[in-house]
Amino acid sequence: MKPSRTTKLGVLLAALVAACLLGSAVPAWAALGDTWSGTSESNPNTGTAAWRQGWGNSLTPEVTISSYPSDPDTATMGFLYTFTRTGPSDVPTDSSSVTWDPSGLMLSHTFDLYDLYRDIPGNASAQPKDLEGWWWMNPRFFAQSRISTDTNPSFSFGIDVTPPNPVEGFSTGVVVPTPAPRRTIRWWNKQYDALSGVWFYHLYLNGQEFRTVSLDQIPTWMGYFPYMTLEDLPPGVNTIGITAEDRATNVSAMKTVTAIVDPDYPGVYVSSPAQGAWVQ
Repeated sequence: MKPSRTTKLGVLLAALVAACLLGSAVPAWAALGDTWSGTSESNPNTGTAAWRQGWGNSLTPEVTISSYPSDPDTATMGFLYTFTRTGPSDVPTDSSSVTWDPSGLMLSHTFDLYDLYRDIPGNASAQPKDLEGWWWMNPRFFAQSRISTDTNPSFSFGIDVTPPNPVEGFSTGVVVPTPAPRRTIRWWNKQYDALSGVWFYHLYLNGQEFRTVSLDQIPTWMGYFPYMTLEDLPPGVNTIGITAEDRATNVSAMKTVTAIVDPDYPGVYVSSPAQGAWVQ
């Protein structure tokens, strides 16, 4: 991979010193697994809405790493890194790098993965959709005169920039006006998103979202139709809508149905003959 714009001269010097002075016996650093942390766009274990179960739709993941000196005389200066698509990978000593913030033990860095991907020969015309799927970020610590002998634990994250397909079979089962302010909505239970998968359904009444549900929160008839009953619909013409949201926060187009609630029963008024009159 072509070195990123964040590559620093100090990294090259560090690699040179490590190779020339220390030879092959470069001391290993402390395991990154004890000090690694991630932000919402890089770590699937944070539980945030942006990257549920490891999925997101950003091409600029942010990474936060914390590190402590491997010994009292040597401090972390940064980490080398590679991004791979086929699983964890070793990180060569001439890889791109991020230099540590000398004022503290934490480093947050946003990677332009789209830019890095297009820097690869043959990928100049790549589209965001070409980056969809699982990725692995592989880091490796370095100091002024040392580079870790091993790649530290990698972590994975998924990119999905495609919205789910619109919900199918959305219906109330009632097509005529009724006085009852109640409707039971249903839709087909099928795969609407083939990558990260649907996580939530958003329900709307007359343009306003009133509920967000997942399939484990509502019943499903015979496994085919998720359904739920709406109570206290206002009189008149009501528009009920639904969208599907995947784990990467992409939202489908809305499907709608109409529910007409008419609580006013028709009345009959007799003007003639007058009350009590005889009719011949």
